[in-house]
Amino acid sequence: MHANVEVPQRVTGFGTLYEPLAVLPAISITVSPAAGAVPLDARTLQVGAMIHSNVSGPANGNVKLNLPEGWQASPAEMPFHIATTGEEQNMIFTVTPSHMEAKRYTITATASYAGHAYTEGYTVAGYPGLRRSYSFRPASFSAVGMDAKVAPGLKIGYIMGTGDEVPQSLEFLG
Repeated sequence: MHANVEVPQRVTGFGTLYEPLAVLPAISITVSPAAGAVPLDARTLQVGAMIHSNVSGPANGNVKLNLPEGWQASPAEMPFHIATTGEEQNMIFTVTPSHMEAKRYTITATASYAGHAYTEGYTVAGYPGLRRSYSFRPASFSAVGMDAKVAPGLKIGYIMGTGDEVPQSLEFLG
């Protein structure tokens, strides 16, 4: 016989709700956007990494990007300093490709904390009255080299949807 471990949550208007106990990693790292089209003549691109701490108290560590051969990141490694549980820190790396071809490249972010390497993050879905669920994904960016040309003065209108990363992906095209 087995059962889920549940913990009480006090929610205004609902009273006490019982939710499954979430066992989460000490450090979560996500890369946003997760994918993008990159012009073949791109000199640099910006890759963002978000660190989320589930550590009770302060958490200090480092983040680095694992890049395709010959590519470089500036800075090569970046420290993070998070003061409290649930706090986040955003980091921006400038990546310089050595040579872009019309193919897929993968950049993976790794957060090091207390002797452990963390390479995935999660998002939470749910609201009071609906149990939370956690969706995990690797902390990676999929760059697709494209022979793309953007007309001068072109303006694009786009209506975002929930959780939509298309606008950030389009930024790589200029």
